[in-house]
Amino acid sequence: DKKSFEVTIKNIINDLYAKDISKKVSSTKQAKMKQGYFIGTFAPYGYKAVRKDKGRVLIADEKVREVVELMFDLACKGASQVEIARELTKKYTTPWQYMKTGEVLRSPDNKKQWNPGAIGQFFENEVYIGNMVQGMHEKKSVRKEKGAYKPVEEWVKVEDTHEAIIDKETFFEVQNLRKEKGKLSLVGRFTKTNVTKLFYQELKNKSI
Repeated sequence: DKKSFEVTIKNIINDLYAKDISKKVSSTKQAKMKQGYFIGTFAPYGYKAVRKDKGRVLIADEKVREVVELMFDLACKGASQVEIARELTKKYTTPWQYMKTGEVLRSPDNKKQWNPGAIGQFFENEVYIGNMVQGMHEKKSVRKEKGAYKPVEEWVKVEDTHEAIIDKETFFEVQNLRKEKGKLSLVGRFTKTNVTKLFYQELKNKSI
């Protein structure tokens, strides 16, 4: 009927309008990213986002700078992510707690612990050497939902956009150490699996 037709047309127009707005928002964000502005909701731990000119830039958060430096220092000395998380938990609030409360040092009754998996993300993030890397995810919809990772070549990377907390030599040294540990871990698992197979094969041969 006429009313149903009008509703359908209205929905189509609204959908087209939403898509048009989404494209405009996306192109504006893309332009800001290429200019080196920070477009995220929350600044990475160790930084604060402040407004400058036509966008937002990152400045070092002096309250927690030492925490980030400690992470990388421990990693350079060979500490694992679990060991680093355990060490940080002894003294500092987690990034999420710091964001909510502004408190850096943990209280005696604080039961929250640093996540070893999250520690690894710090070591991969070039923001700590002064580079801005954004636009890594596909947008699932008009809403701010994260989709799948885009190919690396489609990421928007702008170097030296803000003060580095970690020097490049330390950053890449940590990355190399983690790669070596990863290789050793793979070799260890491969060796263990093959030894187990040989053991059961030996038992099988004896039983025959």
